[in-house]
Amino acid sequence: TSKQQSMGDEWLMKVVRAHNEIVREALKHHKGREIKHMGDGIMASFPGVADSVESALAMQMGFERFRQAMPDLAFGVRAGISAGEPIHEDGDLFGTPVNLAARVLNKAADSEVAVSAIVREMCRGKAFSFEEMGSFELKGFDEPQPIFRVSVAQRQ
Repeated sequence: TSKQQSMGDEWLMKVVRAHNEIVREALKHHKGREIKHMGDGIMASFPGVADSVESALAMQMGFERFRQAMPDLAFGVRAGISAGEPIHEDGDLFGTPVNLAARVLNKAADSEVAVSAIVREMCRGKAFSFEEMGSFELKGFDEPQPIFRVSVAQRQ
């Protein structure tokens, strides 16, 4: 909101269009399905956990290429991923995995992909590196939840 106020609505719409294009391209290539657009982000689901991590990394690479090509429109994006069996209703997703993904997202910084412990566990043996960010008290969860950053630079 603060950047929108300083740069203007036209700038924001260019950024939103670029964001949507980059995200939707990554979803298409990694079996993702857009669930809903939430103004400043997109909720998506994937048939496999590794697909979600691959997609998020592809998005981050797309955003980096965009920042280099269009520095006047540069923006940072973060991704949060969890896994589980959400409640499906009217084309939307609800429940613990969705809530945890939202809380994990809130711990990510710009240009980071943060994941829950279950995502890290389900990606064992895959070509990803994870760095522990810590265990956090998260709203709606009784116990501290470990959160991990996908280390793009160390990815094999």
